[in-house]
Amino acid sequence: MDREEKTIKKYNLTISRLFEIIIQMTGEQQKKLLQTAEEILIQDKRATNRQSCNIPVSFSNDLRSFKDIIGNIGKDGLFIETQNDLSEGECIKMTFSLQGFYKPLEIEGRVTHKKTTGIGVEFQGINPYLSQMIDALIQRMKA
Repeated sequence: MDREEKTIKKYNLTISRLFEIIIQMTGEQQKKLLQTAEEILIQDKRATNRQSCNIPVSFSNDLRSFKDIIGNIGKDGLFIETQNDLSEGECIKMTFSLQGFYKPLEIEGRVTHKKTTGIGVEFQGINPYLSQMIDALIQRMKA
């Protein structure tokens, strides 16, 4: 058996075992597993760290306006805790306040992913200075 065949066999055994475990789970356990797996994938894709927070945000798309809470923020994006139905790839405009800024930030973003708890948003067209300022504030929030 060559190396490629051994690798395929190893993965097939792993996948088979995963299916066995998943089939034995309740529907609620399967949902939690899926949510955890999605979070792992998102964290692996994310280029920067995020800081948990609880910041009010107003945001809108071309049709509607919303008010919800930012659950975490990084210099390149944020996660909005919302039950509003927005689509991946959709562009939104956000307004929120951060400590250290004299006026609310107005930032455009694109929805990169959605979960049952909300949406991940990547900042669009943000200047490097503002990105650095947000990153510095996040570092202070961690301290």
